[in-house]
Amino acid sequence: EEEEEEEEAEEAILEDGSNFVSPDGWDGAEWELSRLVARATLPPTVPGATYEPGDLNCADINMGKHTFFLSLSFPHVLEASPYLEAMCLDVDAMEYRADLIAARDDRFELSYQLQTLRRMCRPHTVRSPRLPLAGRGGIVLEDSIPIVYTVRTAHQAGTYPDDEEGIRRMFDMLRVGLRSGVEVCDVESAWDPTKTDSLLSLAEERYATQILGSHHVVGRESSMEEAVGFYRQCHLDGRAHGAKVVLSVDDDSKDAMALDAGLLAQSLCRTSGRPVVPNVALLLGEAGQYSRILNTRFTPVTHESLPFVAAPGQLTANEIMATRLVMGRIKPLKFGILGHNIAYSVSPAMHGAAFSATKLPHSYDLLDMEDVAELVGSDFWNGDDFGGLSVTIPHKQNIMPFMDE
Repeated sequence: EEEEEEEEAEEAILEDGSNFVSPDGWDGAEWELSRLVARATLPPTVPGATYEPGDLNCADINMGKHTFFLSLSFPHVLEASPYLEAMCLDVDAMEYRADLIAARDDRFELSYQLQTLRRMCRPHTVRSPRLPLAGRGGIVLEDSIPIVYTVRTAHQAGTYPDDEEGIRRMFDMLRVGLRSGVEVCDVESAWDPTKTDSLLSLAEERYATQILGSHHVVGRESSMEEAVGFYRQCHLDGRAHGAKVVLSVDDDSKDAMALDAGLLAQSLCRTSGRPVVPNVALLLGEAGQYSRILNTRFTPVTHESLPFVAAPGQLTANEIMATRLVMGRIKPLKFGILGHNIAYSVSPAMHGAAFSATKLPHSYDLLDMEDVAELVGSDFWNGDDFGGLSVTIPHKQNIMPFMDE
């Protein structure tokens, strides 16, 4: 009888309408548990905090400059499988659109598909932040791509019902995301303040999830005053770690409106002593494509390999980075390691690989010099494109007189 019950339980776990069975077996289960434990032991993230070396949970880096997340819009995550290898190379996070999942009202199915997405991304992840496993002697997970968990409602450019019952269920779905240990949870700022407060309190007390307050204006133009108000609304009374505002415009003559409103909202936060958080500033549709070039933090993108885009006007990360470079919005910089007899250094290969993975046009050279004077008299040191140096033996002390601070 016990054996029959175990078989029934196993069938319930796998009964998701697919034939997917994880190829990594117990290794995958151990990895998922390790990730959850690592997330659970992270320090809480502080809204408005700037990145400091050693920070493990900071929106300033996770939603940093030239970061991207890819919006998945399949009714079942297995449909994304053929495209994941290529997509993971170009983005810093995957957006799990829970409102687009066919079985979205099944809590188990939502969680199961989310973990399935993580497992499928694992072999291809190259741009994930390091995730130390507390108490395991320096073990660090580097193959868990961050997930942006989103339940987009009908009047916010999504599909989930936004009547009273729909909003109640939406908050239940957001709790599923928190319980699953998602890195970023998109919280629409327009709904019941009491329910929002309850969700944020739960996130602050139990989880290390970063909150992205969001608001979409569909089908009508907003004034600049309204747009600034939307950003302040998305700050969720200083409890959000990022603010995403998506506006509608009649033509592309106002393509910087979302960006300008976000900058003004940040200025008001500085003046009032409130947290200054990263902005995701976008315009809807084809008229808003340029806004995706201007927005430098955590830009939602599509991918060349996908058969369709998640939203009209979306560009790929490669298109955005190439355009920013041509427009001069990214300046190529020269970096290097200074020392002598340092042919063994792996720094150029390591940094070069990082620049390549993130599509940044920078270079990192090996500067093997006997005397620091060789460097300070060189075009490398004095050029406008000098980005910085790593300094090793024997020049660690000799370089100090040439430092600005």
